[in-house]
This record gives sequence, C-alpha cells and structure tokens, in this order.
Amino acid sequence: MKAISVILPSRGRGNQFRDVCARLFDTAANANEIEVICRIDDNDPSIPDYLHSFRSFPAGRMALIVGPQLEGYASNAIFIEEAYRLSTGALVIQFNDDAWMETKNWDEEYLRRNLGQVCVMSAHVEPANHTRFSFPCVNRETLELTGRFCLDGNPSVDRCWESFAEAMNCEIRVPVQIRHDQIRHTLQCDDTARASKGFYRDLEANWGERSAVHRMIGQRYADQVKRELAIRRRNPEVL
Repeated sequence: MKAISVILPSRGRGNQFRDVCARLFDTAANANEIEVICRIDDNDPSIPDYLHSFRSFPAGRMALIVGPQLEGYASNAIFIEEAYRLSTGALVIQFNDDAWMETKNWDEEYLRRNLGQVCVMSAHVEPANHTRFSFPCVNRETLELTGRFCLDGNPSVDRCWESFAEAMNCEIRVPVQIRHDQIRHTLQCDDTARASKGFYRDLEANWGERSAVHRMIGQRYADQVKRELAIRRRNPEVL
C-alpha cells in the first residue's frame, strides 16, 4: 500500500516520461510513499525508452501496463481505468506526460487534506485556461463509492470529476501548482495519430453538448454516492 498513486498514460515520450516522474519524486516529501502506474501501447516505438526510464527509479515506485493502442486518446478512459485497478494509494491522481509538478512537498499538501470523507481535490494548473480539475486527485473512500476512476467511462475525466464535486459540494482546493505544457496529439509519432486528432476535432466542435453530458454524469454519480451514504447511515453494519 502506498500513500499516493499517480496514474500516467503515455505514448511516444519515454525520455520525457522519465523527467516528469523524476520531478514528481524529487519534489515529494516522501517519494517512497508514491507509486506511478504507467500505461503504454504495445506498438509504441519508444518502448525501449520507457523500459530504460523504469530502470532508473528504485524498485517499488513504478508499475507498467502494456496493451493495445485501441483508438488513442479516445480510449484514454480505458487506459486510466486499467491503471487505477492496479493502484494501491489512499489518494489517486491522474497525471499527464506533459505536466510538471511545481510545488515542493506536494504530497504532504494532498495527504493532510484527506480526512476520509467523500472529496475531490483540485490544484492550481497553469496556463490559466486549464480547469483546476485538469489533474483530479480522488481519495480511496470516494472511489469505492463510485466504483471507478473514469466516471461512466468518459475520456473527459477532469470535467466529470468537476461536475461530481459541484453536485456533492465536496471540492477541496489544494495549494499545489502544476504546469501543463499540453503538447496535444501525443500520437503524432505515427499514422495512428488520426484517431486521436479526430477525437479532438469532435471534442471541440461539440463542446456545449459534451459539457451537458459531463454535468449529467457527475450528477448521476453524485446521486449514487448520496444514496449509498444514506444506506450506510441507516445501517452502520454495512460498513
């Protein structure tokens, strides 16, 4: 069991992945209590770079999942869920291979705010056009109630958790700063980039409709959690 699990799908960035992880560990107060779970594609030409990156870290800090590429970013929810199923942390954070932790002792900032109740933690993300839920941090208690990290299997993980937090009034803002370089279309390293690019085009063209879907998903899971908590209050033995 670790204190914090970091879920990090990646493709084509084996060397940068190492630097992103090194920053996570170097800025943490207790790096040995953090695990990074990476999911990469079995056809990624950068697999040797990822293996080299993994060997550069002490044992027990890294886990690797290798699987089919499917539809690229459009399948990101599947990749994230695969990694979540391997996680052991009391807190689970979804991160990116083009994001950089800027805050020293960031792990302590998250952990001291985890009081065991339903909550979704947000951070300060730069540049300013990002939602503060771009890298959601969710505690194990909440995840056990929702049953999954990617709500409804929707690839817009951040927006769904934002809607859930609003419906539950359970957001906790953490004084942690993350810089997101947002190098879009990770899959540009080969022809299979087309699926990811198409997904982005659809995402941007139908944003209003998708936002309504995110709100619906967040509300539905909030209602599910509220029902379960009400049952537990009436029947403490189910705990």
